[in-house]
Amino acid sequence: MTQAGLAVNAVAVETLSDDTPESIAAKRTAWHEAQAVAQCSMLARLADTYVAAFLAPKLANTGKQVPLSGYLWGVLSGQAPNADVEDMAQYLCRMHSVFHWWLAFPQVAAKGGFSVMLGNPPWERIKLQEEEFFASRSPLVATARNKAERSQRIEWLREGVLLHNLNPDLERAEGLTPPNRAEMVLYEAFIAARRGAEAASLFAHDGRRYPLTGVGDVNTYALFAETFLHATSPQGRAGFIVPTGIATDDSTKAYFGYIASGGKLASLYDFENSEAVFPAVHRSYKFSLLTLGASPQAEFVCFATQVPQVNDPRRRFRLAPSEFALINPNTRTCPVFRSERDAELTKKLYRAAPVLIREAQFDTVGELLEAESNPWGISFQRMLDMSNDSGLFLDQPDSADSSADAPRCLPLYEAKMIHQFDHRWATYVDAPDKPGGWIPPTLVPRKRPTLPTPYARATGYLNARCWRASRACRRG
Repeated sequence: MTQAGLAVNAVAVETLSDDTPESIAAKRTAWHEAQAVAQCSMLARLADTYVAAFLAPKLANTGKQVPLSGYLWGVLSGQAPNADVEDMAQYLCRMHSVFHWWLAFPQVAAKGGFSVMLGNPPWERIKLQEEEFFASRSPLVATARNKAERSQRIEWLREGVLLHNLNPDLERAEGLTPPNRAEMVLYEAFIAARRGAEAASLFAHDGRRYPLTGVGDVNTYALFAETFLHATSPQGRAGFIVPTGIATDDSTKAYFGYIASGGKLASLYDFENSEAVFPAVHRSYKFSLLTLGASPQAEFVCFATQVPQVNDPRRRFRLAPSEFALINPNTRTCPVFRSERDAELTKKLYRAAPVLIREAQFDTVGELLEAESNPWGISFQRMLDMSNDSGLFLDQPDSADSSADAPRCLPLYEAKMIHQFDHRWATYVDAPDKPGGWIPPTLVPRKRPTLPTPYARATGYLNARCWRASRACRRG
């Protein structure tokens, strides 16, 4: 049965009458029959076999049940099914609740996708957290003081002696003796859950199902965001609630760059939960209402704390796909502005003076799309390290042990000594009551003093640390 045939069957079931109890029962029977046909189709066998290859445990005694690439190609070419492999693939997909979207909705796939999708996907990492797993199953494991102690208790679970080692009095009171079979069963459940999380992570990274979001420490919200992107028709809309990291994090920059530069982003409204829009969520958490759909410009609101602020015209700003590339051509992440005025000013600045270096752009398979652009010929290097090169620095160039080197001393300014609008932000002086000689900004005079030459003395105004201009420092 082809996908077109599955779509015809699904449409035929949908058009059946459901006005009476009898017609509803008949429609339910027809739906079950259509599902049975779909599960036996070539598409279902291919999908189950491919996913099961990631989910199957690779053990010495399961080698004949693990679907390999050769078997997958055999299914595609009409090879007779292997009962052991097919049963294992179906079992693994059921156990892990695998959902094949276009097998469940072939009639939607035939039309190019859903017209509307709404969702609030889970915000969880695909990584088993031991404390969370054991919190309700075994507090003795969950309350371990550290990782080493927790690992030891999990090992005692495997041996069935956890309660025996930690609370033998309770064990005797309950009439238990080691090895405790219940503890050993819990250990097996833990290993199965951990194995499932690792397999799901492997599929997200290497299965090519999530080329944009299967990166780094994968979070489920990002995978759902990519699913919404691919399952929505070109003329449709998808709206969902996700952490604001979908637009600003490095692990999702490929996804955001794709929807922003491709004109697939309709709007993003960013909220800070400081005023408890969601009372059960921490007040520092940031989340966004993200809408996907074909649009010449994307609309944004950032740093909103209340829902009505979304309608404030002073907060709303728009960015065209070309403007994302103008402002953030390298990261392709979302530029964040508090107002429309800030956004328009930034656009003007970048049109007048673009980024210094535009990094090379590559596609998902590593092919060069756009070469690096560095019109100013800028290069970066690490010259001096405050720790590794400490022997080259002098705290006081006029001290007795360094007076001979004083004429060769040059001032050294550190980033923390300047501000974006004030180069005399802070200083170092001899201040025994302040570790490191740090002077707060309020104590630094703003009037420019007359500095002695060839270097400034530590007199309370902006004073630089000095370094010895030795031969080792003059290279290049």
